[in-house]
Amino acid sequence: MTGCEEPRATSPQLPPAATVQSEPETTPESVTEAPATSGEITGKVIHILDDDTIYILTAEKTTIRIRMNGIDGPEKRQTFGNTANEFLSESIGGFDVRVVTHGKDRYGRVIGDVYSLEDADRLPRLTSENVSMVVNGLAWHYVKYAPDNKELAGAEKWAREQRLRL
Repeated sequence: MTGCEEPRATSPQLPPAATVQSEPETTPESVTEAPATSGEITGKVIHILDDDTIYILTAEKTTIRIRMNGIDGPEKRQTFGNTANEFLSESIGGFDVRVVTHGKDRYGRVIGDVYSLEDADRLPRLTSENVSMVVNGLAWHYVKYAPDNKELAGAEKWAREQRLRL
């Protein structure tokens, strides 16, 4: 994007910055296999690998790698990659989340819609972080993997109309 600067990540839903560990407490080899079926998982976000993959630690001390459903964000080295990562870190880093799962991807990651169970005011959020990333112009709706997700489609349409970031 010629002539575009990376603006500071801001959003009406953005809570104050949270502390996130720079590395997960466990290595990828110790990530526990989660069930491939749909359901829900809750845990604390302990690491944000990139803007669409996070690690959570459950109450049972199980680390699970989550691929956020229906979105695709820029890699860290791409335009807005760092901004997207910082936004997600500030939004859910160190917070408890509920993940509505949709099975696994080909890399064994649990695919899920991520909802913060708390923010700076310790209130649950009704919009998924997946949608929040798209509506703020920091990820695209990944139509190939979520073709019927009207919420993501609407969020991307709105972000494009507002000419936000991506």
